[in-house]
Amino acid sequence: AVSIRNVENLHAAICRTLVQDNPDRLSGVETKFIRKQLELTQEALAECIGVSEQTVRGWERCGVGPIPKQADMSVRFAYRDITRDYSRDIKDIIKRARSLNPPDRFSFDFLGEANGRWDHHECAA
Repeated sequence: AVSIRNVENLHAAICRTLVQDNPDRLSGVETKFIRKQLELTQEALAECIGVSEQTVRGWERCGVGPIPKQADMSVRFAYRDITRDYSRDIKDIIKRARSLNPPDRFSFDFLGEANGRWDHHECAA
C-alpha cells in the first residue's frame, strides 16, 4: 500500500507546478484543484478574478478544456498573491501567459469501449 505522509505539501507543490511551470492554459479541473487548495468558494474565486460564479462553475463542470486566457492569467496571479509565492518574477509569469496556447477549439484523446473492444477516440470541442 502507498502512504503519503504530508498531503498538504504535496498539494501545494502540485499547485505551484501548475501555476509556475505549466506551459498550457489551466483546465477546469486544474482551476478547481487550485481553488480548493486556496480554500476559496466558487463565488470567492469569481470575485477575485472578475467573473461570475456561474462562469467558474461552468469551467469546473466542463473540466478538461482550457479556461480563457485572461482567466488563466488571473487565476495564476490570484494564487501567487494569496499564497504570497513570489519565487518567480512577474515578468516571467506574463511572458509565460502570453505564450500560452490560445486555441478557440480544443481536443483530447481517450480510450473508449465500443462494440466490446477498446479503441482510441478523439474528442474536439
